[in-house]
Amino acid sequence: MHSNQWNDFFKIYLAIQKKNNAKIIISDHGGGLLPKLDPLDNFNEKVFYKRISYFRNRKKKFYINLSPTFYLINKNERKNYDGKTLLFSLTESHKFQFKPISVPFYNDWLSELKSFIFIAKNLKKEIKDNFKFRIKNLGYFHENFFEAYKILSEVFGKKKVDIKNRKSYFEAISKSKLVIHNYGQTSFTECMYLNIPSIIFFKKNIMQLDIFSNQIFKNMKKKNIAFEDPKKLVKHVNQNWHKLDSWWNSIEVQKLRKIYLENYFKKKDVIADWDKFLKNIKN
Repeated sequence: MHSNQWNDFFKIYLAIQKKNNAKIIISDHGGGLLPKLDPLDNFNEKVFYKRISYFRNRKKKFYINLSPTFYLINKNERKNYDGKTLLFSLTESHKFQFKPISVPFYNDWLSELKSFIFIAKNLKKEIKDNFKFRIKNLGYFHENFFEAYKILSEVFGKKKVDIKNRKSYFEAISKSKLVIHNYGQTSFTECMYLNIPSIIFFKKNIMQLDIFSNQIFKNMKKKNIAFEDPKKLVKHVNQNWHKLDSWWNSIEVQKLRKIYLENYFKKKDVIADWDKFLKNIKN
């Protein structure tokens, strides 16, 4: 999905294939709440034949609604779990932006990181003793991708931070009682699919969403799935740590979770839909 932005060799390949009138199909690597502005959308429509996307409500014929993440298909939803770990699943921002887009820039990310440090410091001791930071680094974008690792390690100790991602993401979230995200996209969507209690934290004036996603975010804030205020997030986690399942499995929260999945991660007939799509392309 991203090689058309960063990989010069792939860009040359695309140009040659486009010149030869090839029908090139691009696929999202994942997905979730959509940003308000992404200038690459117009570029993709000019270069590619079709785009495979999680999001159900894309209206243009250019988009095909399929679920790109196969490894989750045979995984079961979690019912109840008596674990102790709180996982902070964080994604760094690019150090240098080359396009206008409605996501945090690097200075915003550093400010956001301070909020997560505040959250971690103000958790109850029993939670604080068992939290872990997992950072998706963007080292292929800039050289100083260990900056977040260094900051968090200095504050909480190296054992509290996993930047090398020694465990698979699935293993990490499966062993977590609660996962807190700074992006409402792929990692959050996978947790929603697996029914793992999850919270997203970011500020909408920085992570600006399209109209539909913005409404989803507002609805999730009402049920404490989403937060913009770190103090309110800390209060919710501290007060509900021993009854997370009651909150997460409540009718209202599960209804929102299902609405989210219906729009951002099509669950039914995934293999059959892909089979039909590939056969139509072949023909």
